Amino acid sequence: MINNSEQGRQTLTAAAIYFAAVFGAGFLLGIIRSVWIVPEIGTRWGELLEMPVMFLVILLSARRVSRHLVAPGSALFVGVLALAFLVMAEFTFAFLLRHLVLLCYKRRVQQKGQCGSWVRRKRAILIRRVGIEAGLCRSARARRAARLEVGRKLRGA
Repeated sequence: MINNSEQGRQTLTAAAIYFAAVFGAGFLLGIIRSVWIVPEIGTRWGELLEMPVMFLVILLSARRVSRHLVAPGSALFVGVLALAFLVMAEFTFAFLLRHLVLLCYKRRVQQKGQCGSWVRRKRAILIRRVGIEAGLCRSARARRAARLEVGRKLRGA
């Protein structure tokens, strides 16, 4: 019979190994995607190409860890603990490498706008303005809550 401290240590070890396998594979695939794939086919298609590979890595790592290292009944807890490790590592590296804080994690990425024709672009601008003026969304550029803009004419397609 395994006592609680031994089972806890075994669960923590299994979660750390699962985290290391998934994080390491994601790190390597991210480097490959950024250096060789994105310049050829673009960011979106590079990420879409990486997703099935990461899904396969996650499944194989989970199967291996759950078969060899996890006590029966604690596989879900190992997965949740490994997810917590991944989230902590992501925010730590984002803070250390990009100097971002949790509240503005995605704010520094510049918007790419509406791709396509100028008619679609103008229509998107109009919809965005109406949404901001109606109070349906916040203006990140002004860093304030949306409010009614008096005397502003709406132009667009």
